[in-house]
Amino acid sequence: NQIKTFNDNLQYEQSIAILSEITNSEDATHYEKYYAYLLESFTYKRLFNYTKTLHKLDLALAEGLQSDQKEEVKNTIDAEKCFVYFDTQDYPKAEALITQLRKLNFKHLTIPTQSWIIMQDGYIKMLNKDYAKSEQLLNEAAALVKANSPENLPNIYGKKMELFNKMNLFEKRDTAFKEGKKKKKKHNKVKYEMYLYQVMRNIFQENEDYKNAFFTQKKYDSIVKYYNATDANGKLELAEKKLEDENRQLKEQNEKYIDYILYGVIVSLLLLLY
Repeated sequence: NQIKTFNDNLQYEQSIAILSEITNSEDATHYEKYYAYLLESFTYKRLFNYTKTLHKLDLALAEGLQSDQKEEVKNTIDAEKCFVYFDTQDYPKAEALITQLRKLNFKHLTIPTQSWIIMQDGYIKMLNKDYAKSEQLLNEAAALVKANSPENLPNIYGKKMELFNKMNLFEKRDTAFKEGKKKKKKHNKVKYEMYLYQVMRNIFQENEDYKNAFFTQKKYDSIVKYYNATDANGKLELAEKKLEDENRQLKEQNEKYIDYILYGVIVSLLLLLY
């Protein structure tokens, strides 16, 4: 909950500082380190740093497979990798993981995670021009999100905007856009506002409505300037490196202290023997 609050408030360095204490701790269990790396992946995904996100997921998997929760860990990491592949438009990889997770009946996955997988399945159906099935799955995902994490509804509305545009249902498309912005305003999710304007800009370009595409792009740019993901990524990388350096220096200091103590003990024993 603390990490979620920090990330919602764009305080990513605080998130990484707390999580690094766990991943660098010799007292933390493999499962605790797995969960810390998993939360680090969420933090980097907020900044669209998918390379770092996948790296953190691999570290989480390596730790989690050494715990006694192997099945839960494997399914959770597969679901998170599915989201990354979807976001980076590697749809074949995403679809393969969706099929695999459906066969397992979404075992060990939370309701919000299940809703995202269903949403992505619906979006891929839209790409395959199965519009009826796509709308059914998006409605199913929306119902789950509304009941469990309504602050994430703008993500579903963005997918519906694309679907309704392809179905030439422009009024329903614009309504989805308005509803998405309304939810963003209520829950203060800047990332989703940026996403909704990005989707609408792409729709206008696809429809060759360049005038509206231009004005939507201007609005999108102003939000990006506020969100400033690139700058935040750089600061986060530096903060994490600083924490790693401090942790390494601390370990080196401790090793030196131990060496001094051992030398002292040896000298004392030699003197006693003498």
